[in-house]
Amino acid sequence: MGATLPVLVGHSRPAPPARADTSGARSALLYYVNTLGAGAACLACVAILFPLAGMQGAIYVAVAINAAVAAGALIAYGRDRHDPAPTSRNGPAGATPRQPLLGLVPVLLLAGGGGFVSLSYEIFFFRTVAISAVRAQPTSH
Repeated sequence: MGATLPVLVGHSRPAPPARADTSGARSALLYYVNTLGAGAACLACVAILFPLAGMQGAIYVAVAINAAVAAGALIAYGRDRHDPAPTSRNGPAGATPRQPLLGLVPVLLLAGGGGFVSLSYEIFFFRTVAISAVRAQPTSH
């Protein structure tokens, strides 16, 4: 959610005359839908995926989904990069598209670094909770 929401908000900005009136409401709606989707995915994972596939199977499904999203993003990047026609949703017709702030390689490195940090925190907290649960179990004497 932390990476997708800013992208969605930036991509869905209305034209400048309507920006002052609707940008807050549009951002709030995007945040709501983004949060609702994340919650629904968590619920589906706990209620459906874990019982059917177990923890290891759920990890494989998550990896497959992430790989599919990454492949789709790279395909879309390649299409946009090779498309000579300027496409601008937020500017006037015929306007040249903005140059990206960062190239593909720095973005991939940042995404990989962010994923590494996120996974490290997840492993750390999962292990911490697991160790706490084991220590909290009463011992039989």
